[in-house]
Amino acid sequence: MRNRLSRSVCRFLAAPILALCGAAHAAPVAYEIVTIGPTDAEHTRSTDTYRASEAQQINAAGDVIGFADRFDGATATGRSAWLYDGAATINVGLTDTEHTRSTDGYRYSVAENLNAAGAVSGYSRRYAAGGANLGRSAWFSDGTTSTNIGLTDTVHTRDTDGYRFSAVQFMNDAGNVAGYANRYEAGGDPLGRSAWLFSGSSTVNIGLTNAEHTSSTDGERFSSAQALNASGEVLGYADRFGALGVGLGRSAWLYDGSSTTNISLTDAEHTRSSDNYRYSSAQYLNAAGQAVGFASRYNAGGAQIGTSAWLYDGSTTTNISLADAEHTRSTDNYRFSSARALNDNGAVAGYAERFAAGGAASGRSAWIYDGSGTTNIGLTDAEHTKSTDGFRYSDTQELNNAGQVIGYANRYGAAGAGTGRSAWLYDGSSTVNVGLTGSEHTRSTDDYKYGNAQFLGSSGNAIGYSERYAAAGAALGRSAWFYDGSSTADISLTDATHTRSTDGYRFSYAEFMNSADQAAGFAYRYGAGGGFIGQSAWYFNGTATIALNPLSLRSDGYAYSDVAWLGDDGLLLGTYTLFDGLDNNLGSRAFWFTEAEGVFDLGTLVGDSFTDQDWGLLATAVAANLDQLVIGAGLLTDMSSGSVAYLLQPAVIPVPPALWLFVSALGLLGWRRKNTAT
Repeated sequence: MRNRLSRSVCRFLAAPILALCGAAHAAPVAYEIVTIGPTDAEHTRSTDTYRASEAQQINAAGDVIGFADRFDGATATGRSAWLYDGAATINVGLTDTEHTRSTDGYRYSVAENLNAAGAVSGYSRRYAAGGANLGRSAWFSDGTTSTNIGLTDTVHTRDTDGYRFSAVQFMNDAGNVAGYANRYEAGGDPLGRSAWLFSGSSTVNIGLTNAEHTSSTDGERFSSAQALNASGEVLGYADRFGALGVGLGRSAWLYDGSSTTNISLTDAEHTRSSDNYRYSSAQYLNAAGQAVGFASRYNAGGAQIGTSAWLYDGSTTTNISLADAEHTRSTDNYRFSSARALNDNGAVAGYAERFAAGGAASGRSAWIYDGSGTTNIGLTDAEHTKSTDGFRYSDTQELNNAGQVIGYANRYGAAGAGTGRSAWLYDGSSTVNVGLTGSEHTRSTDDYKYGNAQFLGSSGNAIGYSERYAAAGAALGRSAWFYDGSSTADISLTDATHTRSTDGYRFSYAEFMNSADQAAGFAYRYGAGGGFIGQSAWYFNGTATIALNPLSLRSDGYAYSDVAWLGDDGLLLGTYTLFDGLDNNLGSRAFWFTEAEGVFDLGTLVGDSFTDQDWGLLATAVAANLDQLVIGAGLLTDMSSGSVAYLLQPAVIPVPPALWLFVSALGLLGWRRKNTAT
């Protein structure tokens, strides 16, 4: 049973009782450390106790995947993939004879995906009896048993030596895994690729396999998966073939759990008349089974005249490109549209090339398709239009489920010269310039401005940066900004420590944004004489920016901290550089921060278990879940280098018997209320 009892109790208790629980204290939660990276002889170099293991992912339940290097004495013998299931660390790679090199016991496995149920998928290398490389096997582990899930029949096995190559591409929370396997003909020559789906019990070839997608001369096929959704639907593409095996392009397909459908655009506009060549490729798939891709266009003579963006809505594929005169080259009817993003409501954001009246290239337009039509949403005013020829250039970057979009547009001066870039946000009805545009962010010599949107929140807030300039036009760094739906605020660190005294230079940059529209990043630090003295991690709470106090300062004021993780609950993890009293650099250490409790060396939050488990230091913090279970790596006391993966879990707080009785009474009362409601 996982050691999370105290948190479960705290969540259950009524508000007046929360004061008794560690989660409500105005101090960091106390942690216990669990060594989850393997430390046995197989994963320890005998000559110096060197170990190398890292935690890679953690799920909401606290399951963790990672890797650990293997050794035979002093000799490296590959890598193990492992799963920590809340109680023990399990080797989840394939370890049988097929996946072990007979000459030296070498094995190499990698865990690539972890789902909410604690299932893992990855790959293991294969070896011949004499030790030769024989490819790769895809596998799935349910936490108890690891199963080879790639296609292993004769067409996917090279008959000359038994070589196979299967790879995992995607896994969902239901335990469906999508991947591909290489194909071979008799004699060992390559024969393409098959897309497959593992359903949890069996593996099915899901690519298009009909005559159109099979070479008549040798049986070559090539299918690959592009996306997998929560329902087990898979989006992919397959190569097309004509007579005598000639390549005739590509088809996009969707596997719905029972059959595979060609969802390409196949009309005359997207088919080369001379030979029936078509090229449709799949890009994105949403939770509803809608898909987006692009298809090449052709004129009557067979020449390619651009691409069309398309949307498959579950039954029909629709051309959603901008197709008006502005986006059609008058000389040859050329058009080019492509999608950038698809949301769960079926809206699509993309871009289209623009053309002048005489056919010359005239930039790019950003667009959104809302289910009924496609709208040009880039900035199109005089500031973003070249006066000499009408050239404009806007592109999309992100799309949220509310149909809001962020992007950028190039700026132009009076004579048509480029004067930077503007960040913009489309709010569903209009497009707004959201960068910082005041004098601090405008080069006085030529009105140059440069802004970029980085992150888009679910409610239409955005994070980005704008370049800074001195009065005479010199570059003065960068400001981070936050757009709240109505105005843009500078969220940089602007105090003396983060401003170069000689010229006012500052540099702040956002690295993360969470679902609560909080952000985290870093800012450069400067000494009294203007010298560079490191960087500070910072946290933006939606209203104000907080500089994380340095946990270690060199005598000249140098300090370094950086963000590695920002959770949706506002927990921020990162690393800082530790110095001793003589200014010796002791390396990286992990830190922990919340706004309510401040910044702490992560190791100081661990009680007796730190020494009980023989830990020397925590060097990195990689990620956390919403229970604030933290994963990272550090050194045990018997190590001088390398890394071992750890898990920090909130320490159990003993609950007095009287409180247990009270909790039980509350639970019984809640049960009675639910079962007596009318």
